[in-house]
Amino acid sequence: MIEKILNRLIYKQKKALWSLSSKSNIDKMMQHEKPSIKRLGGILNKVIEENAWNEEDNIQFQKVKDISDGYFSSEEIVQDFDSDIKHKVSDVHAIASSTEKWGKLIYEIVRDFKPKNVLELGTCLGVSTAYQILGLKSNGFGKITSVDANGSRLVVAKRSLEKLGYTEYRLAEGIFFDVLPNLIPEIEPIDIAFIDGHHDEIATMKYFEMIYPHLSTNAIVIFDDINWSK
Repeated sequence: MIEKILNRLIYKQKKALWSLSSKSNIDKMMQHEKPSIKRLGGILNKVIEENAWNEEDNIQFQKVKDISDGYFSSEEIVQDFDSDIKHKVSDVHAIASSTEKWGKLIYEIVRDFKPKNVLELGTCLGVSTAYQILGLKSNGFGKITSVDANGSRLVVAKRSLEKLGYTEYRLAEGIFFDVLPNLIPEIEPIDIAFIDGHHDEIATMKYFEMIYPHLSTNAIVIFDDINWSK
């Protein structure tokens, strides 16, 4: 019992120190001489602040929340793309979908940097895609192409994304290595690339190498789920 309490206190202390360290790093970014880093610092600061969003933002976020709530209560079944294993949509959503905070972050990045072309690797159920679509919709222009190998999940994602009232998106089914060589030239230059699938060190580096020559001058590349170890 004492050990559990100590572990909990240590965890809280580490979390508090991490928060202070993060805020310090964000402050440094906001003072950076490079405009793009300064802007990213401002976006990160906005995401961690309370009451930073206006009414229109909250209306958009509610649309994603409605999708999320529907997933949490869904009994629909989806199948893994490379096996006969099946899962409830609710379970997939709980484990694999982007959280609200990270969704708001990428929404604001899209809004602030106003990309014409966005590439996402790893659609899953389309939650992060929805945040990006709403960012593009707020800008009034821009297209996102999202790729996933799991056709079963893409069906669910497509059904949800159709509710957002923005048509400039494309869902592409297939293994990244197979799809990207033909897909990338069609959508270049890429202004934002969100690499959020096939979380393998070597594969992730390969995807970046494939995308890099096709990035625009001030492009942003976001990597998710790469902190598996110290």
